[in-house]
Amino acid sequence: MAQVTEKVSIPMDPDLLWENIGGFGAVGIWHPMLAKVEVQREELGAVRTAHGRDGSMYVERLVDVEPEQHRYRYKMESTPLPVGNYVGEFRIESGAEHESSVVWAADFDVTKGDEAKTVGEVRQFLRSGLDQLRAAYGGSRCNRVMVSIP
Repeated sequence: MAQVTEKVSIPMDPDLLWENIGGFGAVGIWHPMLAKVEVQREELGAVRTAHGRDGSMYVERLVDVEPEQHRYRYKMESTPLPVGNYVGEFRIESGAEHESSVVWAADFDVTKGDEAKTVGEVRQFLRSGLDQLRAAYGGSRCNRVMVSIP
């Protein structure tokens, strides 16, 4: 199983940042690689359909949500990427006073093709989103926390 984790620091209170970016459908507002995101509701079991600017489409299901912990997890149900058992997690952690760390992680199996390339594509997607948040909210540079392929 491959694991990718990306992290960025944002100079904003975690509660306020969660209100701005923490909704399951909110990724469509701030992620630069997405043209639009459709989500019918913001509760456990909700499905979001993300449309990439390149014409790709991803369907994801919300499998765990803890707003008070500023965290949600989702499972990829349909994707053009050669991945299976994809589970992502988006969370905001408390940092120094009035600072947050936004962490976006994914665990998945590469089902075919070049494993390093697929891991790189997932990492680039997560990093692009966090880089956009850093630019919008004045945070510090996005760091790759972990990439592992057994």
